[in-house]
Amino acid sequence: MDGGEQGRTVNCQLGLALFLSGEEGQVPVDWRLHLPERWAGDAEARRRARIPEETRPQALWALAVDLVDGLAAQPGLVRAPVVADLTGVTDVRPLIERLHGRGHGFVLAVSGQLPLTPAPEPYAGRAQREPLPRLSARQLLLRGGIRHPDVAVTPGPDGRPRRIQVISSLAEIPGLRPGCGRVSSAGRVFAEWDPVRKLLGRVWLTNLPERRMADLLALASLHTGTLATVSALGEHYGLLDFEGRSFPGWHRHMTLVSAAHAYGLLSRPVPHRRPDREAA
Repeated sequence: MDGGEQGRTVNCQLGLALFLSGEEGQVPVDWRLHLPERWAGDAEARRRARIPEETRPQALWALAVDLVDGLAAQPGLVRAPVVADLTGVTDVRPLIERLHGRGHGFVLAVSGQLPLTPAPEPYAGRAQREPLPRLSARQLLLRGGIRHPDVAVTPGPDGRPRRIQVISSLAEIPGLRPGCGRVSSAGRVFAEWDPVRKLLGRVWLTNLPERRMADLLALASLHTGTLATVSALGEHYGLLDFEGRSFPGWHRHMTLVSAAHAYGLLSRPVPHRRPDREAA
């Protein structure tokens, strides 16, 4: 990690976390520590850090898939859509392909330059179903996107739902072709639209094209809550205080941080609700 603000190089661990979102907030439920390639063949470094023999370096996208698959395998849990910010990831295709191919719904923030293939309308004639040229996600929205002029989203500071404009377009999921196995390649790309300044907001890609736009925006908004939770974990629960040098020690620390945060949420006083007025 380059500590530009500190004028020096800062050594740190790079971890991934999986959060569950609910009415009480976002709770971290699993963690993965990214193991750099240079550790793979260094037996002495592995011994000092107590890295298990079976643990091998994995790409970040592979760690993310492991997190999602691990939670989905838990008995009694209903699969929920995966929400993540991939705008800073160089190659998002492996993660998108595997999430989609394994049946995980997702709403992912992606770069506006992500190449996408426009999807033909479901009832388009054969001539319109010919392969279409690839466009960037931004081009796809600006050239042929559908305007949603009055979409209600999460309440603002006054408690009332905000209403915004959105542009969306059907798109093929990258790396998958229509009819690939049993998985449909249908997807949708969407972004908030500022009609005054003619600007697009953050671009999102989903493989849940049948969902209402208000529902998709509600899912996308969960990312903001997760960022706030990460900040709270660092400020109040010791997320950044790990000073050990061992692989199992890092995981124990993250487990304690997560448990402390969950306890903090559960021990908060329940807001008092005034009973409903009896009918006359």
